[in-house]
Amino acid sequence: MINYKIIQRGEKTMFKNRKNYDSKFKAKLALEAIIGDRTISQLSSDYGVHPNQIGLWKKKLLNGLPMIFDIKENTGAKDNEFESEKNEHTGGIL
Repeated sequence: MINYKIIQRGEKTMFKNRKNYDSKFKAKLALEAIIGDRTISQLSSDYGVHPNQIGLWKKKLLNGLPMIFDIKENTGAKDNEFESEKNEHTGGIL
């Protein structure tokens, strides 16, 4: 998606376009930069994204990775608690 920003300088009117990328694209590109099969310059020319931007996404991904392992997945525990409470209240009939 490209946003256009109108800039007026004196009598001249200029249009400046800015690209917005979705998070999946950013993650894919950052991961490719981390893997290192291709250089950031190669990725930049292949995808049409500035090398500095790819470097920022790579840095952001590396800084955010440790938080993934801090997230507790309690979905199974909640189901087990629900089943236990249901059995207590119904006497195991249901």
